Amino acid sequence: MNLLSHGGIALCGGRDFDRRVMDSVVKPWLIENFELPEDFAINTKYKRLMRMAALAAERAKIELSAKDTATINLSEAETGCLDENGDEIYLDCDLTRDTFNQLIADRVEQSIQAARDALEKAGLSPFDLERIVFVGGPTNYKPVRDKVCQELGVEGSTEVNPMTAVAEGASLFAESIDWSSKDNSRKTSRGRLEAGGELNLTLNYIARTPSATAKVMVQSKDEIPAGYEFQIDSTDTGWISGRIQLTAGASVTLTLPKPGLNLFRVSAFDASGSPVKLLQNSIIITRTAATVDAIPASYSIAVEVLDRLGGEPALDYLIRAGEPLPKKGKKIFKAAQTLKAGSDETLNIKLWRARLRTRSPITARSAF
Repeated sequence: MNLLSHGGIALCGGRDFDRRVMDSVVKPWLIENFELPEDFAINTKYKRLMRMAALAAERAKIELSAKDTATINLSEAETGCLDENGDEIYLDCDLTRDTFNQLIADRVEQSIQAARDALEKAGLSPFDLERIVFVGGPTNYKPVRDKVCQELGVEGSTEVNPMTAVAEGASLFAESIDWSSKDNSRKTSRGRLEAGGELNLTLNYIARTPSATAKVMVQSKDEIPAGYEFQIDSTDTGWISGRIQLTAGASVTLTLPKPGLNLFRVSAFDASGSPVKLLQNSIIITRTAATVDAIPASYSIAVEVLDRLGGEPALDYLIRAGEPLPKKGKKIFKAAQTLKAGSDETLNIKLWRARLRTRSPITARSAF
């Protein structure tokens, strides 16, 4: 699983769509039907009303996935408040699919353009895609899925739950980290068994793979007597590889029957068929849901420096967009001014951030 590029826009989640429904449908209806102050949306007196109305708007939005019109309604008991004239407030207004589509149209279009931009950054086109994976509550709304698929010309995946996809992806990434290491580095995918005993054998294998099979290869620093054989058994299923001639370079493909840990036992036999003692004979191979590659930086980070004393400012990059993370390094800079003990002067270090991979004028970036 590789992350080729980043992209996206802000304020395009379910809460943001709910807010548009509140601002364009619910609030105008309440103002038209009840005597409310101008600041009623933030007035503590109507805090319960606004909270309950937001929930009702969300329910109606969800209903639009299955029908053309939904009603945003709350009873007087649910709102639990009175207007400025002392009348009980209720809510009963319609939300049509056409109205909702108009409210979110600009954000959907911007999301589609962000997807095109991300593809361009990765050097891909829609023709290179097999499926679009939808993530987040708003993608449960079928018209949004249909619009995205139609505009990009790529079929949508229905196999992934949009509500849990982010959590599942995060768990896959978290599982790939060796949290016991000092720098939280990635777990190695390479396995090595030093068998020891009468034979100086080394078995190399893939210790972590999303595949249903894994290969084990034999190495030996010493000459292996003729007629020797080895065998690998699955301690989980009882599967047996059968005896294989033991030579340097001999290999066997193991079947990984289940996700997670798969345990195997290695045995060796001499020319007469008698067991040969091995000090270490256990192999553990993890079948993962996916193999997670390095995460590329979504921004370039640079330090503003002077190309010479009194010269023009330039950028010295610490990391460029697209480089794999995490990245460690060290840079030494000379200060353009001298600070004396007790002085009120400061030494300001300006960092710049940009999505661009290449050098461009400082004015095109944002400082922080």
